[in-house]
Amino acid sequence: MSELGPNQLDALEQVRRKPELQPFFFRKLSGLKWFDELVKQGFFDPQHNPNPIESDKAGYFTVPGWPVLEFLTETAPELLIPGNHEFIDKYLKVLRSVTETCIAEDVSNYRTWLSFAQILAFIPIDKLSSGDINLIGYWLTDAFDRMLVWTEIGSKLLPRLLEADTEHSRRLAVLLLQKLTTLTWQSTRWGSEGEEEPALQVEAYWANEVLSGVSRRVGERLEATGAGVFKERLKEIFDKTSKDHFSTVWRPAIEDHEQNSNADDTTSILIAAFRDAMLGYADRRASAAEDHLRSLIESDTIVFQRIAIYVIGQFTEQFRQLAGQLVSEKWLSYQYQHEMFGLLKACAAKFDSRQIERLIEAIRMHATSCREPEESREIQNQQEAYAALGWLSAVRYQGWKSIDDLYISYRSISKIEPEHPEFSSYFSSEWIGDQSPFTVEELLSREFSGFLEILQNFQESGEWKSPTRRGLALTVKAAIKSRPRYFEGNLQRLIGIHHDYTAQILDGYRELWKDGHYGNWEELLAYCRRILSSDGFWGDNSVDRSASMTASHSSVVGAIAELIRTGTASDKNSYDKNLLPITKEILVIALEKQRSSDFSESKDAVSVAINSPRGKLIKALFNFALRTCRIADAMGDCHKNTWEKELRPLFDHQVDLLEAGNLEFATLYANYIPNLLYLDWDWTIERLPLIFAKDNQLRWVCAMQGYGFVNRVYTGVYKFLRDNGHILNALDSENIESRGKDKLIQNVVIEYLRGTEDLTDAQSLLLKILERWQDDELREVIWFLWTLRDGKKNEHLPKVLDLWKETARRSDRANKADQKILARLCSLSVYIEILDDDARDLIMLGAPFVEREHDSYILIEQLRRLVDTYPNQVADIYLCMLEEFAPTYQQENVEQTLSLLYGSGGELRQKANKIFDEYVKHGVNFIIDLRVKLDHDAPRSAD
Repeated sequence: MSELGPNQLDALEQVRRKPELQPFFFRKLSGLKWFDELVKQGFFDPQHNPNPIESDKAGYFTVPGWPVLEFLTETAPELLIPGNHEFIDKYLKVLRSVTETCIAEDVSNYRTWLSFAQILAFIPIDKLSSGDINLIGYWLTDAFDRMLVWTEIGSKLLPRLLEADTEHSRRLAVLLLQKLTTLTWQSTRWGSEGEEEPALQVEAYWANEVLSGVSRRVGERLEATGAGVFKERLKEIFDKTSKDHFSTVWRPAIEDHEQNSNADDTTSILIAAFRDAMLGYADRRASAAEDHLRSLIESDTIVFQRIAIYVIGQFTEQFRQLAGQLVSEKWLSYQYQHEMFGLLKACAAKFDSRQIERLIEAIRMHATSCREPEESREIQNQQEAYAALGWLSAVRYQGWKSIDDLYISYRSISKIEPEHPEFSSYFSSEWIGDQSPFTVEELLSREFSGFLEILQNFQESGEWKSPTRRGLALTVKAAIKSRPRYFEGNLQRLIGIHHDYTAQILDGYRELWKDGHYGNWEELLAYCRRILSSDGFWGDNSVDRSASMTASHSSVVGAIAELIRTGTASDKNSYDKNLLPITKEILVIALEKQRSSDFSESKDAVSVAINSPRGKLIKALFNFALRTCRIADAMGDCHKNTWEKELRPLFDHQVDLLEAGNLEFATLYANYIPNLLYLDWDWTIERLPLIFAKDNQLRWVCAMQGYGFVNRVYTGVYKFLRDNGHILNALDSENIESRGKDKLIQNVVIEYLRGTEDLTDAQSLLLKILERWQDDELREVIWFLWTLRDGKKNEHLPKVLDLWKETARRSDRANKADQKILARLCSLSVYIEILDDDARDLIMLGAPFVEREHDSYILIEQLRRLVDTYPNQVADIYLCMLEEFAPTYQQENVEQTLSLLYGSGGELRQKANKIFDEYVKHGVNFIIDLRVKLDHDAPRSAD
């Protein structure tokens, strides 16, 4: 770095003597070459950091800026340039000395803290310490403004720490999260005198903006420790208030829901954050999250129990056992009503007959407890029936005749059904945009001609709180669901009404079929065909953009597509096969007319495709084709003829339209590859080059994004993607999100285990991934192999060991990044059944570093499994681990392993003693108690 010249030094001298020049001077100054001289001349001395100044008006202050910080913030990006790294520590020294001085003198300047927070964006994470996070904690307590610094730190530094995903970054992230969620207590605005309410350090809006965007990642990366920060904050609130006991009043739903009041207060924000963190934890590592969920259920805190029930309901496959344990009268209490309703609705179809019997018994016991002793027997029976109906409505129509019959029985007693059985109490919203001029009963009390006249003649007045067409349209939908037979024979008369009504009518029928299995399909499909063929339907004048509800013909097309898709979704719940020809007519008309949506490489193609009208039509086309072919197969006639004559021309036409766009089809083709392979394997494979078009980047991106959601690997498809370079291109593409790239890595791993990939083949894609040596790709390879541990373990073991050895061979044990890779490889110890010296040596390569990846508990568990048979090798691995850290989780596994080694006597006891000594050096206290106990219990002659 060149020194400053005489003119530059003279300029600094003038600025030092004339502080009024500093704002302009430092705004124009650039280049790190100035930094050392600025330090030398004292420009960064803490005493120059301006204090708040009280204004002429008592109680009001101004907070001046520190001009030299403009230089720091402007030059901070240069810290990342190779050759400038020496300045990183120098910048940190400025931040630290200024903050420490302010803490000592009890002064603050939020403008300074904001500049420092912005500079941190360019400080490598490995340069930050827990002490720096503590200093940030002081920034967050500024008396004059906290929002700017809080949002800067929460929206930038915290995500960086989570993304780094190292032991060091995770430790800092937990500490920072604690600082960001620190609670203060202030006098309540509406409560009794002396009553306090919790508050975060910033206004609720900003806290929610930041935490809602990062909480799920907190659970994914920090797991129980990260989620525990939110839990502890909530516990602090519940310990000081009665909010937990009354949570169903102010928080009827754990998920975000319109029924929740004060969704932006501190407690609600933290509940949402804890919920999302637990969802992330469960999604990333369900096996570890299960114990945490169980502890929440067993806690005394209602909100924690409700959050656990909600999370279990979102991952019913992963937590099927836990879900089954919740089938009891206790959990049918009003305090858990909404979450249990959702869980039972999600699980009922997967329950076995014994669980259904337990559920019926629990519902009966709950319903009996709802009887009021002072009422007559008739009223008591009605009370019991009404209470039972609420819970039965969650699980009816899911294939259990005993449930459906019981519902009918109770319905005959109650005479009425709960309107919102998922809530213990329900409050209707008064949003002005949804006001209707008529109730459902008023609409249905008329002759159909009168009903139709209302729809044709209603006009919005535009006045405050006046009825709207949206409100009337929603009421029409409710009327269809309430009395569908009122509309039978009259649907054709509804042609030509405003699209707002048409879209809601179609959606009402869709929900009826989905929930109640009612469908007037012959008339309904004729109505859909007539809509699409009616004069003016496809014209631009179909959209009235001045009204409060502006459904276009595209909205109606989307509703028709969703209706068909629901009606052909499965053989158990499909409309009559004789209606498939008219279904085909509808799809042909709609697909010919409906335009494609706008796509771009930066957009989520799958989201655009599945939510666009044309995308919905294409999904309906897939459902229609699959239903048609299943019928042909069921009739003993191979569906090949049906495909060739009736379906292939439709699909060929969609392929022909790719040159004109039709990106919904390209995206969903890739997404529906398993279904298309069933329709016609050869046809699907032959058209892969057109879908994954190398000469059309946008179409290629759409197809690759669509393929990222395919959960089954077909070797033929895989070879096409591999041999044509699509997989490697996708791994390098900025337009394929990490989820899609992870899925491709998983494809490679699966094909390696199948034998398609061979590490001895120079063209092996897995070998190329090793050669690329990218941390995120290697992490996914190892993690995915670990998830397959419960499958064909013995069959996969040789290939797992070959990959482990090859990866270890390419690692540099002195390199910190490679140490993490070696540490992750230790998780593959779950495959090892014979812990010979070769396997021991592989594990020992990464054992000292295993805690850096936060997965030491996996190795500890496996060593406990293997110690009975291979005690010497296990002892060697423990001693190797203890070179860097002392594993303590789970303590039970550690104690059992060491007790067995010690109790074996001889050389193994000597190794155990060395292990004890190393634990003591690391400051682990429980090991001392264990040693004393073992010494006391050991036979005198053991050694």
